[in-house]
This record gives sequence, C-alpha cells and structure tokens, in this order.
Amino acid sequence: MAQDTNHEDIQPGHLSKPVSKKAHFLSGIKRTNDTLLPPTDSLNYIKIQKAEARTENFFDMLEEKANHKKWTRELHNIVISSPKQKNNHEALTTQKSELPFIPFTGKVIRSIQLKKLNVFGPTISDTTKKATSWLEKAGNKLHFKTADWVLKQNMIINVGDTIDPLVMSDNERLLRELPYIEDARIYITSDCVDCDSVDVVVITKDLWSKGFHLDFSDFNAGRVEVWDRNIFGFGHETQSNIYWDGDKKAALGYMGTYGIRNIAGSFIQGKLSYSNIFEDHSYGIEFNRQFFTPNTEYAGGASFYRISTLRDIRYYDTLSIITPVDYNNFSFWIGRAFKVNTDNFFLDNRASFILAGAVYRDKYFKRPLVENDLNYTYQNKTQLLGTIAYSRQDFYRSNLIYSFGRTEDIPYGSLINFTFGPEFNEFYTRFYYGLSLSKGDYLFNLGYLQGSVQYGGFLHKNELEQGIIKCNLNYFTNLFIINRFKIRQFAKFDFTKGIHRFGNEFITINDQNGIPGLLSPDLLGIKKMTLNLETVAFSPYYLYGFRFAFFGAVNMGLIGDRYDKLLSQHLTTGLSVGIRIRNERLVFNTFQIKFTLYPGAPVNARRNILILSGETRLQPENFYVKAPQTIKFK
Repeated sequence: MAQDTNHEDIQPGHLSKPVSKKAHFLSGIKRTNDTLLPPTDSLNYIKIQKAEARTENFFDMLEEKANHKKWTRELHNIVISSPKQKNNHEALTTQKSELPFIPFTGKVIRSIQLKKLNVFGPTISDTTKKATSWLEKAGNKLHFKTADWVLKQNMIINVGDTIDPLVMSDNERLLRELPYIEDARIYITSDCVDCDSVDVVVITKDLWSKGFHLDFSDFNAGRVEVWDRNIFGFGHETQSNIYWDGDKKAALGYMGTYGIRNIAGSFIQGKLSYSNIFEDHSYGIEFNRQFFTPNTEYAGGASFYRISTLRDIRYYDTLSIITPVDYNNFSFWIGRAFKVNTDNFFLDNRASFILAGAVYRDKYFKRPLVENDLNYTYQNKTQLLGTIAYSRQDFYRSNLIYSFGRTEDIPYGSLINFTFGPEFNEFYTRFYYGLSLSKGDYLFNLGYLQGSVQYGGFLHKNELEQGIIKCNLNYFTNLFIINRFKIRQFAKFDFTKGIHRFGNEFITINDQNGIPGLLSPDLLGIKKMTLNLETVAFSPYYLYGFRFAFFGAVNMGLIGDRYDKLLSQHLTTGLSVGIRIRNERLVFNTFQIKFTLYPGAPVNARRNILILSGETRLQPENFYVKAPQTIKFK
C-alpha cells in the first residue's frame, strides 16, 4: 500500500541508490532515434554558470542589506528572487518518457511512497527549497494538498507489480494531466544492484486550486468568475460565474459547474452544469471515460443537455436574424480496444485496433426555418456512427514548449480512423463516411512535426453532400539557447475546403479560427488556408519575482467562396508582439499582454489591438481514438 511521506528534503538526484555501471550507462543512454539533445544546451552551460555567478553576487549584496531590519527582510523575500534560488537550467533533455525506468525493468515493486510538495517553495527539480516569505507560508497553510486516496485512485501501478517502463511513464503522465497537479515525477530506488525488488517514490506538486477572474465589458456590464479545481484536496472541482448587464430585463445571470475528474478510481469523469444567463438557460450532465493509455481496453460516455437560447442565424445575402432556439441533446458511445502483440515493423506492442459505436440525437422545440438544405444544424436528427481504427502512441518528456517550466508530455505515434453510419433526419435518410490519417514524431534534431489529413461527407442518392477536406501541420523546433534566452519557433498550417455544402454553411478566419483578435462579417467562405508563426523567447531574468517570456507572431489567412481561386484572394494578416508573465512566488497565474496590427484588414473589421488574457495549458493533438463523430466544418 502506498505510504505518505511529508518530508521536504528528498532530492530527486539522490533517490536512486548506487547501481551497476551498466545500469548507470543505460539510464543515461543518448541516441538520436530515441533521445533528443538540443546541441546548444551543454555548450552554453559553462557560460551560463559564469554569468549567474556575477548576478548572484549582486543579489547577495541586496539580501545582506535587507537582513538588517525585519520589514526590509520580509519585503525582500516577497519581491526579489535570487538567481541562485532558481533553477535556471530547468530545460529538460527531450527524451522518451519510459527511458528513466528501463534499468529497473522486471523488478518487483516492494512499496510505493507518496511525497506531496507544498504549492510555494519546492519544485519537482529541487524538493529541498522552502517557502521563505510570510505570503508563501500563508499560501501553503491555506491550501489543501491533494488527499492520498485521490492520488492512489489515479495510480495504475500497485505493490507487487513488476516494473514495466511504459506503464510507469503512463502513470507519471496521468498524474501530470490532472487539472490540480502542476507537475509530477516517479522515481525508483533500490537497496542493491542485484535486488529483485525496488521502492517507488511518487512526487507531486499541486497547483494553487482557488482563483477568480473579473471581466468588465463596460461600466454597466461584466462578469466575475470564482473556481476551486481541487475542493478540500478531494479532486472535485467547481466554478461559479456571475454576470450582470444593466441593459437586460433581468440584470443578473449565473452559471455553475461541478465536476469529478476520476470517479472512484474508474477514470470516469463526471460533470454537472447549470446556467441562467439573461436569455440563455441550460442544464446538463455528462460522464466520459477516454482511452487514457495505450493499454486501456474500454472507453465510453453519455451526456444529456437541455438548452434554451438565442442564436444569431446568418445568411450570405441577408442580415443576421436573432432567433430563439430550444432543444435537447443526447449522446452515448462505447469503444473496445484490442491490443496488438507483435514485433512487426509496422505494428508494435503499443498499438491497438479499436471498434467503437455512438448514438447522437437532437430534438428541437424552437428553431429557425429549416429545410432539407437550409439550417442543417437545427434539424431534428439521429446519427448512428461506428468507427474502425488503428492507434499507436507513446510520449516524449520535455518542457519549455507551451508552459514556463512544468514537465510536458508530447505524444508521438499514428492514427488511422474510418467512421461510418446512417443519419435519420426529418427529411430523408443518408449515409456518412469519413477517413482520418494523422502522424507525429520528433524529426531527430529538427524538432517535432504532427500532421493530419481528413476527408468525409454524406452520401444521398449516390451524391456527396456536406463534404469536407481538411489538412493541418503543427511544428515546433528544439530549444535554442542564445545568451541565456531559451527560444522555440512554432508553426501551424491549416487548410479546409467544403464540398457541396448547404446554402448558409460557412467557415471563417476570424479570431481563433485564423487571425487572433480580428472579427469581420466579410471573412466568411467555404474554403480557407491559414498559417500561424510564433517565436517564443523564455527570459532568464527575474524582476521582483516575475518571470518573462517574449514572443512575436505572424498570422496569415486566405478565405474564398465556392467558385473563388483561393490563392487569388486577399491575404489577411495579423502581426503581434507580446509578453507572457509569471510570478512564481505569488498566487497569480501566467498572463499575457499582446499588441497586434492588422494590415489590409476589412474596413468593417473589429480589431483587438491590445489583448490582456490568461495562459491556458495547450497540448499537441494526441493519437487516441475518441467518440465516433463527423468531421467538423470549421
């Protein structure tokens, strides 16, 4: 049974007892086909050390002067973070997630210990660090650490199991994916070289689970959000939003959700939601279990929502019409994975064949005018969909990609997915088919590349309806170090084309669909192409406890109608520079300030030139099979 240890002095580097030279060699093996070492990391290490030595002397002088009086000492501890207290070498070697566990393959797990770090002070890479300021200490006392039984429910390893490096890395990743865990790491210790049994230490660090957000649309309208992602450390989460608008008949609105990430260790997620926001009213419940590891055999889910709202129904040649919409939405799906055990070159032991089926039902009580080729979204319909798929996936472990320093799990593998089945709508019955191919991997020292191709549509009277072709590429480079700045380049390409779409169906390159911060009714069509480029420089500097990442971005998009030549259309562009800021000592999350220009934007466009926003956790697209569904036209 797992044991809890609350000591704050375990050093990850000292967890493993001495092992043989062979085991030591295996744990540090570096090959281009399974380990990626940014070449500049080691070359710049000595230079970084010398530069840090000079800055440490400066901070030592400030600390010495501040220690003369209690109030200056406390102020110093709150706002100034000495570089020697920070892990300036936080860039991880990008490597396969299972690599650290390979030397212990086949050994029996004798015990599992849980070590839970304070929110403020220690880090996964340095568990000995202590909270020094009164604010940090108060924050640690106010926070409820995740309960032992919650962590145990999210473990897929048990005492008595033999070490499987892939399963160990899966469990480490599952802990990191929890919304209330900032980072997690699993270490293995052994009393001797030839021992048959080992001890496992699981180190976790919680996120500060409570927070709030204020948003003022103007002096007369806005909202306040309050949430707790880990209530009393039980792994439950709740969020409440209060809206107000003096121009509405009912000036106040409310939205609330309650969720459980893992119900009784089943890895089933549950969520209840309710909203009453001016003209929008809804409530619903959902349960879902994904294929969360390559060894997961069963997945599925069910949901029911009742929604009453107003929708902006837009037509190409007419003004938009605000229309009341009232409907029920029901869904159910189940999937079974069959593991492939083979040493074939194409199929490996982390591959699976998956069969899945789903039912979707929409029933409308109020809606806009509906015809067989008009306002398809609001048709009463039932879809029965099946999926046959091949999935293969593993992970690399890295960081400084989408976050400032937390460990990030980057999927690599491939997915082939064929979805098919009938749709029974209120006008006729037709058959859907769709094929998706996706693959992603590190390209040796060139970086990470993921791409997919999708094609699908409905067959009715031997003709294609609502067809779609989609292609996308996502890429980021390895980490480069230039004068202590850690830099990555990101690129994203998307192409979408509708085939025989219905009259008022369209896609857009507005805002998050292409050009962030730009909104225009003219940027509509049935085919589009977008390219998003971003360079991010993670700064080594700390100013009053704040950490900075600078970025510059170029976003470009083309959009055209049915008979337009896409490459001949007007190029819409957004040019951005900005900064992402994180304070590691205080409670505040990372936030972003971005300044953008839109050369050549439509005259009637709304431009968000200055944007203040929070940073969300982003992840590359993975290669797990999900609930069967049609390819979305967006």
